[in-house]
Amino acid sequence: MKKTILTIIALGSIANASYFNNSVDRWEFDCKSGIIYACGIAGNMYIKGKWEDANTGKMIKIKKTKKERIKKAKELLARGCMKGHKKSCTDLKALTK
Repeated sequence: MKKTILTIIALGSIANASYFNNSVDRWEFDCKSGIIYACGIAGNMYIKGKWEDANTGKMIKIKKTKKERIKKAKELLARGCMKGHKKSCTDLKALTK
């Protein structure tokens, strides 16, 4: 029983890793999970409006309006800044000028 559960968990982790790739979703998830530098990475992806697929090297557009992307970037950068990530604080200040 334990071996079956561990196998299912491992397969789920592999599926998640391939789905998340290098996407903004992955970095946003990591940010919400407490990895503070991920907040800055996700925030900057939202500012740029795109991210690079690690498997293909293609640039993937984020399907949100510029206003929505900037709002999300501010939220993520503020979260990183509150947790002590200095680059997030710097980027947030530049974004709010």
